[in-house]
Amino acid sequence: GSNNAVKITVSRFKKWSSSMDVCINKAKAIAHRLAIASKPVDKDDLVLQILRGLPSEYLPFKVYIETQKDPVSLIELHGFLLIQEDNLK
Repeated sequence: GSNNAVKITVSRFKKWSSSMDVCINKAKAIAHRLAIASKPVDKDDLVLQILRGLPSEYLPFKVYIETQKDPVSLIELHGFLLIQEDNLK
């Protein structure tokens, strides 16, 4: 299904291959193309796939996000990841 397409595509690009902003925008573009093809991706699934694609230095961040009481939106995740990327520099 569309979730598998996102998993495969998100796994193809890793954070270290480009900036976090580029990676998130690629994931959003993939989800958009799938939606146009009548294979919409659940926003929560997209967030999870992005988190799973992060490299090991993001592990504490991933654990924090995954243990939040309320799900994090894609927009929130994008902002958090940009801040985290800056903190790791």
